[in-house]
Amino acid sequence: MTIAIDTNRVGFETLNITQKAEALGLLAPLSDIPTQNAGAYKETPVDVDGEANQEKLVDVRDFGIASVPYYRSQAHTNPTYGKDIPGAPDVNYVREGTGRLLKQVNEILDKLGLELVVVDGHRSPVTQNILFKAFKEKYFEKVHCGESSRTPENSDTLDEKRRFYDRKASEFALDFCSSAENFDAKNPKTWSIHSTGGAVDVYMRDKNSGKIVDMGEEYFDNPQPATCMGFYEKQQETQLSEQQRGYRDARRVLYNAMTSADFVNFGNECFHFSYQDMYWGCVKGKNAKYGYMQSPKDRSLSLMLGALVDSKTKNV
Repeated sequence: MTIAIDTNRVGFETLNITQKAEALGLLAPLSDIPTQNAGAYKETPVDVDGEANQEKLVDVRDFGIASVPYYRSQAHTNPTYGKDIPGAPDVNYVREGTGRLLKQVNEILDKLGLELVVVDGHRSPVTQNILFKAFKEKYFEKVHCGESSRTPENSDTLDEKRRFYDRKASEFALDFCSSAENFDAKNPKTWSIHSTGGAVDVYMRDKNSGKIVDMGEEYFDNPQPATCMGFYEKQQETQLSEQQRGYRDARRVLYNAMTSADFVNFGNECFHFSYQDMYWGCVKGKNAKYGYMQSPKDRSLSLMLGALVDSKTKNV
């Protein structure tokens, strides 16, 4: 059965699990939500020679976690992208330690008839840059110099305006997505957390209906204030509709369940959580345990290309 992340949703308030969630302590109000953007963690030291960094990348499904390769299969209906991302992973890989903790979270959510769905885990620097540029493009569109406005007549003027706004576009993008523009496999300060296997984007699914529990951000990777974890938390109870209270409570359940398993939330995105990567280290004031690692498929492709180059070189 296809899990439609953006279009097949159910309100938390309709599931009749509020009392159970409260009894489990999962509806505790959220406070001290991390607010650092995606550029804040680059200076976090990484224990590249540590034992944790030797852990393998594994398919989240090996831990019984539902998985959707969103960028590969559902991004074409997403307003931020408008197309599926070429080369995006068709398997959501995470580190072994990350997978074990996701399984632990699922054991908590199961008491509510819910389960996690991972929509993105490990991604390559190439995919990371495609996403970063898409977020920059959203800003360019906002200031009326997006590619959708380009014509043969205005091309030079448009390029000049894009250069003028480039820094602000990058700052906007960093609120939602890390850059890998200067990626160097040997330099931890250029690594993005989604290339470590410690970062995951997750939703909850109602196991009875199969629908995604709506968190009120409208769609995945929506670069708007409503995507921030604390958006509904900051509003007064009396000002929230029943549906909006459902959004808030869904976020509380996910946040409290994930943080109880030592994940940290990326505050600008209600669905993003990190474990032992650079963002996790930045928030906790510790060294990161997970550094950059190629996915099994990327590694196989690199080996194949390397062998092809060697073969051609020998035949010259």
